[in-house]
Amino acid sequence: MSELTRRQFLSYSSALSLSLYLPNNSLAASNSTRLNGIIHELEDEVFVNKNIANKITTIKSGDIVSVAYGGRLIFSMGEDTYLVKGGSSLVVESHNNVTVSGLRLLTGGLLAAFGKRKTPTTIYTRTATIGIRGTGVYLNSQPENLYFCTCYGSTDLHLGRHHTEHIQSTHHHALEITGNSEKTMVMKATQVLNHTDEELRLIEQYSGRKPTFDL
Repeated sequence: MSELTRRQFLSYSSALSLSLYLPNNSLAASNSTRLNGIIHELEDEVFVNKNIANKITTIKSGDIVSVAYGGRLIFSMGEDTYLVKGGSSLVVESHNNVTVSGLRLLTGGLLAAFGKRKTPTTIYTRTATIGIRGTGVYLNSQPENLYFCTCYGSTDLHLGRHHTEHIQSTHHHALEITGNSEKTMVMKATQVLNHTDEELRLIEQYSGRKPTFDL
């Protein structure tokens, strides 16, 4: 990646973080409740808070993680493991230093396998908010388009304030959502894109589990 492209990517991620990563009571990070993330695999350029990361970099609650185009990152926090696709940025938060309590996918693609928990994890995107307990999901978030797949398990897909889709899946339930407001949103079923069962097996393996479709 050229230096100019790197700057453009980081500037774009920073601009998105200003609009999406807003402090609030449910996601406020503090030094006493930080959960450290362990990097398993890292390809091409990966940034943590705009600094180049390597295999010994620790990802902490509240950090902004960005992966350059053409790269990828696999890391675990507590009982959850994430595969961040190239051209993506996200923030991971924890309240109890044991499980992840929320994520903000600023842009790009994220494959995630979550351990079972009593309190749902929430994923925030520009288009929708997703409630998760213990499941595998894939998302790709763009300014006016969200691809969302419940690979297995249960999710609650919240579109605006008044519409929620309860999704139960044993082996991929993929949706494409377009529009920038609740009144203009269109949701339709679509095919499985940009993530595979082998990737799900890989990230579940890092958490000491298997996908439910293999059990």
